[in-house]
Amino acid sequence: MRRATRKQVAARLIALAFALGGCRDGREVPAPMPATRPAVAPPASVPAPVGPAIPFVEDTRPAAVRALEKATAPGAAPLSKAEIRALAKKAKTEAAEKQREGEGNRLRYAATIQSNFYDNGLNITVRTSGPDATVLRLTFVLFDEVFIHNFEKGPTFDEAKKLGFRKAILYDGYTKNWTWTF
Repeated sequence: MRRATRKQVAARLIALAFALGGCRDGREVPAPMPATRPAVAPPASVPAPVGPAIPFVEDTRPAAVRALEKATAPGAAPLSKAEIRALAKKAKTEAAEKQREGEGNRLRYAATIQSNFYDNGLNITVRTSGPDATVLRLTFVLFDEVFIHNFEKGPTFDEAKKLGFRKAILYDGYTKNWTWTF
């Protein structure tokens, strides 16, 4: 593949300038963007915010993980090695249980939406794959851009995100597929 010469690059840049409205042949150049309002300092009577300016997010980590973190924090009462091992083991089992529960919910969700599609006369095959069933795969011969557009607006993807799916792949069975990463 040949590289463009400087003259070709200049011609492309001039064409782009014409397309964007600013040009050399006397046509009108768009007005500059208005300046933004200057930042105004709050009055002295308003106290400054304390802490980060983010909304409160609930800590969803397992209780044993939080307890282990609190116990090993600086300034905490020292724990014996046996106590730390017990907390770590408990945290590991809680995490595994939560993971199995999430995988089961995703598998049930896939079966439910496939049943709903069948009830509505759509032969859409729904499968899960990936680690812990985190990929939702739908196959339907009649998938097209219009169907995909309407599917994006529906509740299926929102529910999939809430259940912990990380990716959704819609495939027409031949050549086209659409992939969303949540």
